Amino acid sequence: MNNIKVSIIICTKARINDLLKCMDSILLQTRIPEEIIVVDGSEKDNISNIIKMKMKNIVNIGFSYIQMSGGLTHQRNAGISMVKNDIVLFLDDDVILTPDYLFEIMKIYENDKKRKIGGLTGYIEKMPKPSHKQLFFQRLFLLPQFRDGKFLDSGQPTWIWNPTRLTEIEVMLGCNMSFRREIFYEYSFDEGLKGYCYMEDDDFSYRVSRKHKLYQTPFAKLEHSVSSISRDNIAEFHRMQILNYFLFFKKNIPKNIKSVLCFSWSIIGIIIVEGVFNKERKIILKGFWGGILDIIRTLNVYFIK
Repeated sequence: MNNIKVSIIICTKARINDLLKCMDSILLQTRIPEEIIVVDGSEKDNISNIIKMKMKNIVNIGFSYIQMSGGLTHQRNAGISMVKNDIVLFLDDDVILTPDYLFEIMKIYENDKKRKIGGLTGYIEKMPKPSHKQLFFQRLFLLPQFRDGKFLDSGQPTWIWNPTRLTEIEVMLGCNMSFRREIFYEYSFDEGLKGYCYMEDDDFSYRVSRKHKLYQTPFAKLEHSVSSISRDNIAEFHRMQILNYFLFFKKNIPKNIKSVLCFSWSIIGIIIVEGVFNKERKIILKGFWGGILDIIRTLNVYFIK
């Protein structure tokens, strides 16, 4: 008998092949979950029968399927409302877990007798290492980078490249993040973010990390294939990249001269690095311009019809 029970929430949209691979890796775990909840944002009900058939003969794992419209944060909150167990683990539908992933995650929670750990994430294997040129611009413009798992003064996240021990962090990657259930009595995902909800994981983990300890373990490993299916087009993604970054900074980061200057410098860096040096710069710059107009509307500086 496991002392602490876990529910896995997988939010998906029109990625049946990715989802099946993810679920196969869950069912092959050395420590199986007590519950799997699939929240499907597909416009057509084209995967429910396949998933339900897959789980039909799995009697020792509870299973729920929800089909609903709305963005990722709306899906996550809907999944949370169904949870029956102590630990809530979010997985993207395009991840594949190593067989001991869940065992390693739950071992840490079970050994945490004083309940000091509020959230825990694993280690994504085979992440591409940035080039020297990328590293230069990331550091110069205070952009997302491999560092210590904390947030920069600009509000941008950092991650640990090759963790070797259990490490306290602030930044959780949405593709694999777990929390104690009581965290959700106080916090929920921001449904003001729409569609792909860029930076929703940063927003949630930042808020939680102000009051609770978050950790990363190098022993719970997984691969993240980053499916190209069911993602926003290039212009829309980059519009959201600028807008949601602004909303994250406005909502969370304490405002002072240093942080505002770092944020502004980072915005310039995003536009230069991704909008000037990229082959599809015209489309990307169009997206950035759309995001800047959205920011202007948000600030009510100009009224644009």
